[in-house]
Amino acid sequence: MTFCVSGAATKVFLSAIALISSSLLAFPQKGVAQESPQTIYWAGVAFVGSPAEVKQRSPFLSEIVEEEGISALNQRAWSELEKIERKDIRFTRDLGSTESNNAIAMALALDFEQLNPYYIPALNSVCVAQAQVYAQILTFDMAQKKLLSAFPIVSKGVRDCEQDTDVLSKTKGREWISDAFLGEGESLINEFPSAMKDLPLNRGWLANIQVGDIKLGSHAKDALVARGISERFYKRWLAAQVTSNMSAKAAIPVLPYSLGQAIGGAMPLRFSETSAFNINLPPADYVLDLTARGYVKKTTGETANTIDNTYIFGVGLLFKHPMLDEVYFEENLQFFEGRRENKADGIPPWESFERLTVTSVRQVFSQFSDPDQKWAKKYVNSLKKKKASWKSVRKSFQRVEKDIFSQIRGDQK
Repeated sequence: MTFCVSGAATKVFLSAIALISSSLLAFPQKGVAQESPQTIYWAGVAFVGSPAEVKQRSPFLSEIVEEEGISALNQRAWSELEKIERKDIRFTRDLGSTESNNAIAMALALDFEQLNPYYIPALNSVCVAQAQVYAQILTFDMAQKKLLSAFPIVSKGVRDCEQDTDVLSKTKGREWISDAFLGEGESLINEFPSAMKDLPLNRGWLANIQVGDIKLGSHAKDALVARGISERFYKRWLAAQVTSNMSAKAAIPVLPYSLGQAIGGAMPLRFSETSAFNINLPPADYVLDLTARGYVKKTTGETANTIDNTYIFGVGLLFKHPMLDEVYFEENLQFFEGRRENKADGIPPWESFERLTVTSVRQVFSQFSDPDQKWAKKYVNSLKKKKASWKSVRKSFQRVEKDIFSQIRGDQK
């Protein structure tokens, strides 16, 4: 993981590294919780990726951050962080108060923005279903330059339209992303301190998990081409849905998705465009491979003004141990949603596919601790096609909770 800091921020951050590295450090290994209260140094807001990647993935967000200024954003976040009262954690920006054997830093790492506007001819408007900003709350060992934990965080979804146009203006696009990032309510900058109130930062983790390979079926590729969405963006977006829900439902950190990179290694993280140094990701003990098999729309009925469509999303999940080549869970699932739509609206199918994906992934990660038979019969292919019994499917889901999630948390048996 590469940090880039410039100007005064460079001096402060590098001073922190030098200060802490000057002593013999004994950082906790996996499964060893920190002494309480743990002091965590607030390193600030950063971007994931190189400058070119940042501008490509987050054109509006990068402009907003540049104009707002990192210092102002850091101060805004800090003003909320310092209000948080936790018995197990103490946040600080004072380098002098970071003890040599407890030198942990935290950053809010901005990942990418989501916009995907679409044109509605009947309204002569360009609309967006979910304008959002995705990020990671990272903690890392300041001396060993090693990632300790990563918790995904997502802003509210902005749903709005720009009227009397068939092309989204830069002004409106920027306004939506700004609202998702800095606006009122559940914007990212407001969700960040809210998440910090009870995020499990002061503990050791026995293992790491990461989204690994993401494969796309032909129907998935066709849907992306029709909507004009790149495969790279879709894979990053799908991984974000999975990691955020897995982290929230299982109460575990999830290593950041590394598109096109090997498991482990390093991932770019930049506070600005200069003065880079590396912070490494630990190897993943468990990996979740995904296969987006496809998106299909089927028309089931219509009238002169309305049309009944069923939207279908197929996805495969494979939990495995990458070193032992052991498979814990392998299932194909098929989700569907019926909608009655006005023909005149002309809303493209992707708006429904996107919403179906979000709700489907959320449902999946609600099943591992306590699988529901009715739900499984509806969505798990092997059970629907009677190729597996409910007993075996339930055991398969529960094994993920028992042998992976529980192991990561270090639950007492």
